This record gives sequence, structure tokens and C-alpha cells, in this order.
Amino acid sequence: MRFHLRLVAGLGLALAASCAARAADPQKPSLTSAEPNVAYAVSAICAPFVLDDIAESALPTSQPLVRSDGWSEPIFQQLGAKPIRVGFAGFVHVGVGVKGTQRQCEMTAKHADPQALRHAVLDALALRPEHFAPTKSRYLPGHFASEDMLCAAADSPHPSAFVMLSSPAPEEKDRIAILFTLMDARSRMPSCDQAGVKMNFRALAP
Repeated sequence: MRFHLRLVAGLGLALAASCAARAADPQKPSLTSAEPNVAYAVSAICAPFVLDDIAESALPTSQPLVRSDGWSEPIFQQLGAKPIRVGFAGFVHVGVGVKGTQRQCEMTAKHADPQALRHAVLDALALRPEHFAPTKSRYLPGHFASEDMLCAAADSPHPSAFVMLSSPAPEEKDRIAILFTLMDARSRMPSCDQAGVKMNFRALAP
């Protein structure tokens, strides 16, 4: 009886570990759905480069559904990055680079539901050990429908990591569906832990 109980318990732990591993695996790029494409860009390209110190040459950026298609735009040019197309749906492009000593990743998407992509990105970030959460200082989204500014937890492996995720109104989806930036700043931003901190040109929320 004890052997059987140990066996059942062992199988339960193995199953739980297997499920956890599958949940942590980045989704595969898709031909027909944009959400897996942005999730893959965050989980398999952005986070490994910016947060795990994976070399750009070691990223999975040369395979049938993850490769360069010759596209570029100012957001990538400013970073000195060569963008990679991820999947087919959503016109998702991602690029990585280094500004000074700061690693950074940019992602854009088009022709998809902005809020669906937003939730896919937030779900992908939630699997990370940094425990990203909104800044204590809140800002108006400007001309976007929503804008998420997230900081890694202060006691996480990367307390200075910062995310900006901008999502426009649905009617703008063919021009831009989301803008995503992930960086590991040199120091933790005051807005992460303090309310009412001014940041660049952004208006503070009441």
C-alpha cells in the first residue's frame, strides 16, 4: 500500500512538473493567429536577449516561421536592430539591440485586435520570474487606447527591467496594433515604487 501511495504521489508530482514546463514553454509561431506570434516574440526572443543575457546569434531567428523578410521601420532603426518577422498573422516584427550598455527589444504588430495582442503579451510576461507589475506612478495613455508600463519586482532577478506596451483603438489596428518595448535599465525607475513621478512628456493620471 505504501509503495502504491508513493507511486501515485510520484506520478502526480511528475505530471505537475510536466504541466508547468509546458506552460513555461513559449508558444509556437502561427500562420493564422497573431496572439501566439507576439507571445513567441516576447518569450523566445525579447526576454531571453534582454533578461537572460542570451546572445543575439543564439536566438531562434532563423527558421521557417521566424526569419527576416526585409521589413524595417524607425523604431528598429533607432535601436540599430534588424527586425525579424514572427509567424504570418499579425504582421509581427521583433528586433533586439544594445543602447550604450542597455539591452533592449522592440516589437510591432499590425492587422490584429490590439487588446487580444495586449493580453497575449501580458500572459507571456506573467510566466517570467521577474513578476512584472504596473508602475506605482500612473500615466494617461495619450493617443493610445491603453498603455501598460510595467516594472519587474524589486526583489526579482532583474529589478531594473521595464516594459512599455501601447495599444491603439481597434480602428487603428491596420496601422499599428501594438508597440512593445522591453529593456533592462541601469537602475530601477523611481516610478516603479513611487506615485506621482513625472516621466518624459507623459501626463500623470489623476
